[in-house]
Amino acid sequence: MIIAAALDRNYMEFAAVMLSSLASNGEVADAKIVICSDGLTNADKDELIEAAKGMHVNFIDLAGAVRDKVASLKSTTNWPTTVYACILLPELVPDTAERLLILDCDILIKSSLRELASLPLDTAFGAVPVDKDPEFVAEINARIGSPSDARYFNSGVLLIDIPKWRNLNITEKALMWASDNPDRISYPDQDALNAACRGEFTILEKKWNCYGKQWNTEDAAVLHFVYDKPNTDDSRHPCRGLWLEHRNQTKWANKPLQSKLDRRIRKLRKKIMSILT
Repeated sequence: MIIAAALDRNYMEFAAVMLSSLASNGEVADAKIVICSDGLTNADKDELIEAAKGMHVNFIDLAGAVRDKVASLKSTTNWPTTVYACILLPELVPDTAERLLILDCDILIKSSLRELASLPLDTAFGAVPVDKDPEFVAEINARIGSPSDARYFNSGVLLIDIPKWRNLNITEKALMWASDNPDRISYPDQDALNAACRGEFTILEKKWNCYGKQWNTEDAAVLHFVYDKPNTDDSRHPCRGLWLEHRNQTKWANKPLQSKLDRRIRKLRKKIMSILT
């Protein structure tokens, strides 16, 4: 199994913690890690390799012909071009690979992922549906042009059968939708993939992508910090302490936690940079 993620330098801290927890708790030492990177230096890459604690890490730079495939798609200060990398990754990994697990960087591995290496997939990929009422999901589907009763998933954890994905041309369909519908996009890669598959995916148990505010984190194998980021000084997430334990095993061990002012300044800086570039 290949385990993949995508990031630019803004997500180095989160990626390092994710890799540290994967190496410590994932029980997938034989898995190959692929990082689709945007603007990482050699020193950055060395720090991520160190965080992976001996697991094999390979980097694919989001540059040249690869970058050209997503460079024109809608991006924002909160959603950089790298968000589309999860759409590209099933086409970028080796042709001999059959199973791919894509993880967002703001994830913590709490327990073994071995089951995912052989978990049956009836479709091209598996994901955890959003835990929302039908009216909310129907509104999302109306926005992206899917049937009102289609299931909508969170793209933070995707378990992919690579041959099936490629046979269905999901990468091409998702990129084409994103290119044709910039005004419909709220969550770039997530909306594009949901629009491309229209509810046709294998439902994974919630423990494989535990991100909702009310979900029980005790039984979670994969924690996803969609809400209440654990590197902030006002975080109240129940697993913030666990995340910090893993951060203490990385180069970011002594980095001060972000305040609200820090986050405002960072957001403003990113906005200014996006305008200048």
